[in-house]
Amino acid sequence: MLQGILNRFKHWLTMRPGGQPDQDSWFQLLPIPSLLMLSVLGLTAVAAITSQTSLNGARQQTIQQRVKDDSAEVANRLSTYAQLLYGGIGRINSAPVDANGWGSFVANYNLHNNLPAIYAFGTTRNLPREAIPAFEAAMSQEHGRPIHVYPASDRPRVNPTEYIEPRTELAMQGVGFDGYNFPARQHAIDQSTREGAVILSERLELLADPASLRPDSRAAFIMYAPVYDTPAIPATPEERQATISRHVFLAFFSQRFFDQVLKDNEYEHFQLRIYDGTVNDAHLVYTSPGSGGGTKLTHHETLFGRTFTYVYSYDETSLVSRTESYAPLVIGLGGTIISAVLFLLTLFSLRARQHRVLLEKERGIKMAQDELLSLASHQLRTPATGVKQYLGMVLQGFAGKISPQQKKMLARAYDSNERQLHVINDILYLAKIESGRIVLAKTEFDMVPMLRGVIDEQQSTAKQGDVTVKYRGLRKAPICADEHMLRMVFENLLNNAIKYTNPGGTVTITTARGKDGEYRIAFTDTGVGIDGSMHGQLFRQFSRIPNERSQQVTGTGVGLYLAKHLTVLHDGSIALDSKVGQGSTFTVQVPRNK
Repeated sequence: MLQGILNRFKHWLTMRPGGQPDQDSWFQLLPIPSLLMLSVLGLTAVAAITSQTSLNGARQQTIQQRVKDDSAEVANRLSTYAQLLYGGIGRINSAPVDANGWGSFVANYNLHNNLPAIYAFGTTRNLPREAIPAFEAAMSQEHGRPIHVYPASDRPRVNPTEYIEPRTELAMQGVGFDGYNFPARQHAIDQSTREGAVILSERLELLADPASLRPDSRAAFIMYAPVYDTPAIPATPEERQATISRHVFLAFFSQRFFDQVLKDNEYEHFQLRIYDGTVNDAHLVYTSPGSGGGTKLTHHETLFGRTFTYVYSYDETSLVSRTESYAPLVIGLGGTIISAVLFLLTLFSLRARQHRVLLEKERGIKMAQDELLSLASHQLRTPATGVKQYLGMVLQGFAGKISPQQKKMLARAYDSNERQLHVINDILYLAKIESGRIVLAKTEFDMVPMLRGVIDEQQSTAKQGDVTVKYRGLRKAPICADEHMLRMVFENLLNNAIKYTNPGGTVTITTARGKDGEYRIAFTDTGVGIDGSMHGQLFRQFSRIPNERSQQVTGTGVGLYLAKHLTVLHDGSIALDSKVGQGSTFTVQVPRNK
């Protein structure tokens, strides 16, 4: 039927005035409407596909940003809890502790107002079975009430609660409670002991007043941190198991925790469910307000030994505005009807809008970077520097005479603070590099005295590791460069070489001039070496290569990253030659004058 109509239209269109069809006129006119129709349909199809792709990208970006924000807030709050546990370890290690002392320590944090999800903050003792009577007697006297280790068991060791805050009537029932009788707690306690780290238990239920919580809000978690008899964390799991003395623990209700962490997030078109591991009702620990939709997204996040599963339910059409949702359909229908010019204007309008959005995002990222640098400078480095100064004054005797043991402990604290400042400075320089804020202040100086100064400063570190540092090469090396930044490059490379050289080894620094007048500074060690397949990961930020020395040395994983980028800023380069078991050579090449 359609073909018949087209044939009649063709016949009418090509009729001559005398009634005879003109075939030439038909074939001349046919390409014009055909090409116009195909052009408009082609442009419409391209525009519709582009719009749909952009729409899908916007939807994906929206949900991914929500996932990123939620998981980051949960991780940050759990990290805060971990810091509380580390503070408790510091309190125990600093001086003997009793119930009142523990209460005074915990009161400083004002948990009820600052972190109200926390139900209990306390300590447990790791005891042999034969020590139970003495423990019960000591705790009964200290707490002023009969204390018994319960529930009874025939295991050779127990882990009863020693101190707990706040000391409510209900919480005090937990004193003497042996969590080692329960698999969920036992697994977390053992894992924390073996790994020497803060571990989060699986979902469990705490002893609580039923009237104080909703029936669906009694699920809880406990975080454990180990305290050993030794000043430093033992090197192996067996040694840690043998020297464990206490655990500091922190218990919190999951629904209340997530309600407080995610309270400022909008869930109008989302519903978030968080599970402890497997997605089933028995492992559900949080349900957000609001209603979702038919589309689901699952995200897994491992924090302190537990894997949380975030399940988002949402309606895709709610992720973007109504106008953006209908854009592909409007463009498809409109492009078929309206002219190509109007379609192009719409496309240019969309592109202009996309450009504005990108500009606004770039401004937001820039502002976030500036805020991070300001926060790091004032909130991290300033107090850490103050701690360093006061520790130094105490060590020098300004606060009176100190015992050898106190001096030893203060020296360790001073060294730890020094490492903290080093980490903060690394992060600051990393942020500056990422934001393009480092500007070289070049001056003319002799590189050899500066390099010898770096060697002298790290001699104490080398001696502690029984490593010999040697220098060979030029006696003078005049150069035009940023002395401070170039010094950082050498410091990082020398420190890295010392750390990964076994006791009795040697680090040799050689300097020479290249054929084009550039300087070549080589850092050669007799250390563990680096497998060729791992060379590509060396200069990535926060990357550390696993080897036999990795567990014995500390580091932020940004030293080589900073060294490389600061060298590149000097129009130089860093090359690596290394084999496993035969040591490594990092060669820095920088121009003499530029």
